[in-house]
Amino acid sequence: MTLRNRIQQALKQERGIRLSAAEVQGIASALHIDFPVTRPMNARRSKPSPSKTPIDGHVRWMIHRDLKDVVAIDVAATCAPWSKDDYKSRLSQRNTVAMVIELPRVGRRKPVIVGSMVYQLHKQHVELERIFIEPEVQLHSFGQQLISELRSRLTRERRTRIKVTVEESNLRLLLFFQAVGFSAVESSGGRVVMEHWWNDDPSPFRDLNKRQRSVSRQSPHKDRDQEGDNRIGV
Repeated sequence: MTLRNRIQQALKQERGIRLSAAEVQGIASALHIDFPVTRPMNARRSKPSPSKTPIDGHVRWMIHRDLKDVVAIDVAATCAPWSKDDYKSRLSQRNTVAMVIELPRVGRRKPVIVGSMVYQLHKQHVELERIFIEPEVQLHSFGQQLISELRSRLTRERRTRIKVTVEESNLRLLLFFQAVGFSAVESSGGRVVMEHWWNDDPSPFRDLNKRQRSVSRQSPHKDRDQEGDNRIGV
């Protein structure tokens, strides 16, 4: 029974109400009334935030026997999970790679998979298609470690950026990519294209300005299609 229902029931029965110290503190806070509650001497301190206790995982290539665990985590962690057949279909395509991250081995216990990512290698960029972490161990930097592994695929001469497309409604994923260095470069149809460059600079914006100045100096009678596509994120 909620606190509101308890109060309503007590008022109907015209009798006193017993509230815990935590409930009194909550009411006092809502009404902006100072009501300090002392902590019992034997009370345990609250645990630190999981985001402040990173755990080093082990990142490796996904193998066939990992598929069952990966699909189970995908179902638990995402709103639109891939099926086993979806993974088989995607991984059968050329230049598509899947990796997993495991909890470190403890004693004789075998490593436990806690997350995965799927990406595709293109000539000039890496396309991140999927990334997720087991809900129970999120905020322990496992996602950041997967992105770091993906970042190692970038070079100044060849693949210069990571590209990912996220639904606008998926605020948590958008904030995650922003936290690990991605920048939104295009938004249309309810989807946001984000990119991360090898040198951590928002290069698309700088390059776009250069191309726009270059186009403005060209003859106005020249066909614009001959100048190339000026959109960001392609």
